[in-house]
Amino acid sequence: MTQPPTPPATTPKETAAQPCKQLDSGTPVLSLSTLEETNCTQPQQQTTSSNATAPATLDASDNARWHETVTGTQVGAHWKRDVALFYVGQAFSQFGSSVVAYAIIWWIALDSASSWKYGLAVIAQQVAMALMSIVGGAWADRYDRKLLMISSDAIIAVFTLLLSVALLTGHMDYWLIVVILVLRGLGGGVQSPASAAAGQQIVPKAYLLRINSINSALQSAVWLVAPAVAAVLISYVPLGMILWVDSTTAVIGIGLLLKVVIPRLPATAPHPDQPNGLLGYLHDTKLGLDELKRHPALLRASLIFAVLMVLLIAPSNLTPVFVVRFFGDESWKLAAAEVTWSFGTMFGALLMARWNGPKQRMPLLIGVAALWSVLMVALGFSPNIYVFAVLWLIFGLTFPTAQIMVMTSAQERIAPEKMGRVMGLFNVVLSLVMPAGMLVWGPLSDAISMRLVWAGCGLAALVFAGVMALQRGSDMQLTAFTETV
Repeated sequence: MTQPPTPPATTPKETAAQPCKQLDSGTPVLSLSTLEETNCTQPQQQTTSSNATAPATLDASDNARWHETVTGTQVGAHWKRDVALFYVGQAFSQFGSSVVAYAIIWWIALDSASSWKYGLAVIAQQVAMALMSIVGGAWADRYDRKLLMISSDAIIAVFTLLLSVALLTGHMDYWLIVVILVLRGLGGGVQSPASAAAGQQIVPKAYLLRINSINSALQSAVWLVAPAVAAVLISYVPLGMILWVDSTTAVIGIGLLLKVVIPRLPATAPHPDQPNGLLGYLHDTKLGLDELKRHPALLRASLIFAVLMVLLIAPSNLTPVFVVRFFGDESWKLAAAEVTWSFGTMFGALLMARWNGPKQRMPLLIGVAALWSVLMVALGFSPNIYVFAVLWLIFGLTFPTAQIMVMTSAQERIAPEKMGRVMGLFNVVLSLVMPAGMLVWGPLSDAISMRLVWAGCGLAALVFAGVMALQRGSDMQLTAFTETV
């Protein structure tokens, strides 16, 4: 990666003479590399608008209304409108995809009553998404991210419509549905890294954590509403017609995305010495990992989050089984577990948006890890569904804290031209958590008590959090961006 030229040293007097670049809200452009405010002075506030500081002169190119930050990320005068359109559009698309995903998986479970068919369908889609994220992350750094998102959404919608036609014409074949789920997973592996990387380009760095928190709350709202909508539809509407929901919301999402200006990164081609084919994409993944290694504190935080996902979130994906096994198979008990988690994550994200987090993020991350560990042990020995629901709500309230801090820290530090690869790596971990839960913790929970599995995972995570708390050094200093609003 080509590094920008080092600016010449300036005397204090020269520094004081440099005006700050301005975002539309009056927030000064801040330095990413030093995590400190760029040396500049704010113009004194004027009492009349005629004396206000004029905006920077922009050229007449396609990106004319965008101001360049010190990292090369572009944010413009209308960034709030663009951010709203972008994330609302993504929420619409996610809502349709979630409704259809729930409907398909539940249809398989109700139609076949086969645990292996149900598990295979879920694992096939998630593994396809994880593997495609390796390719999708490289594409997000190499090609137009907006075009990638639109194309992946459109292709998923087309394949979903084809499945709809097949189902409505009497071709209710399990393997056809699995193939479509795999294709949907492949599309998600392209869309997710591009979407996460594009967010870095359209949000001013001082607002990243707040916008990520609001977006997380939107996603939680989708997780809350989508299962309920899918449950109603699958009771009264043929599966083939339910699939139209995804195509409809994809059209809405694409329409809103078309209105968003996402600056194009300079086109890059693979290095002449880079291997071709799959080995080439594995090399891209290594480049993403190398970029993470350039930021030791971010790498440490990412590893902590990954370990927590494997030890705590993966086994918790078996929550419906846990509830049925120990509290009964009443539908309201299953709903209570789903609703408390979704409400918790939604309000936890909104609280994070309000608070904006601490300046030093690592202590909070480790503290959250310890709290999750204790909660996991307590969940394992919950005496009834009411205690379980309260503990699950607290878990949900604190879950966005770690996720948002790691994501925001990556966006603040990772070079825009490497962001897709890094987000691809993150997506691989997130996509494999559910299959890991089914393949590892599922059989173990059948061999021994699930209560012991959950308690053991919680104790292992607590030991891990304690070891991390004892670590010292620069890689434990995950400093937040200096200016937040």
